[in-house]
Amino acid sequence: MNAANQSNTGMEKKKQTQASQHERPERQEELSSKKTAFLNYWDKHFNSIKFNNPDASFAERAALIWEIWNDLPEHERQAYGDGTPQ
Repeated sequence: MNAANQSNTGMEKKKQTQASQHERPERQEELSSKKTAFLNYWDKHFNSIKFNNPDASFAERAALIWEIWNDLPEHERQAYGDGTPQ
């Protein structure tokens, strides 16, 4: 590949990146409609887990929220969705 082709490839990637940035709000809306019950639970409770465990790493907080989720009764889990992508 010569220098001109490399330059064009870089320009194409930049254009693709700029185009994808303009599509993000639609993409985010699409992704949010596909959340599982666990992800809905995560969104609602993660900040309180973070607040109550300020010294914990992200991985430790994630493990904690997963443990709490697993201990929830089924009827409480269903309040966050049916457990499948929506």
